[in-house]
Amino acid sequence: MPAEFFALANAFFFALHSLLTKKGLCYCNPATAVIASLIMNVIILWGVLLLFTPLDSLTSPGIQRVVEEQSREIADYPGRGYERQISELWQELHATRRS
Repeated sequence: MPAEFFALANAFFFALHSLLTKKGLCYCNPATAVIASLIMNVIILWGVLLLFTPLDSLTSPGIQRVVEEQSREIADYPGRGYERQISELWQELHATRRS
């Protein structure tokens, strides 16, 4: 199938999703609308994926390389130690206030 078909289908379903969410907000709160939207998007998107994508393409070396690079970038992210530094600073702040 051509890419244009998927683009038009995506636009149609995005518009339909927006209309149904606005209509549903009259009867429920926004949190319920978000959860229902998330569940339906996951079910529909995974269903379309399983219908149109050959499963052996999900195990291709290109996907494995991307996953490895992303996990390496996450492991090397400089902000990972900030939680410990913040907790140490917080403890020092409380220690100086007590004395």
